[in-house]
Amino acid sequence: MLTEACGKDPNEDDISAVTQVDECRDKCNIEERDRCLEKHKDNEEQKRKCYNDALDRCAVRCGDDAECLLKCLQLHIPPEP
Repeated sequence: MLTEACGKDPNEDDISAVTQVDECRDKCNIEERDRCLEKHKDNEEQKRKCYNDALDRCAVRCGDDAECLLKCLQLHIPPEP
């Protein structure tokens, strides 16, 4: 998966490095979701799975951080048909 290319978790005291890794992982997750959506563009059930998988990946990264989880929901909820 592309998020592995973003590196390991930096020391949490290094805010700049944490922000950089988080942004990289978010970008990779969105790219992975978009590739999945393109691959399954004619299958609504699979497209929902693409969004759900991206949401799950994002939520795992967030842990218990409510603000991060809210961002995940905003980024990875499928649009209304």
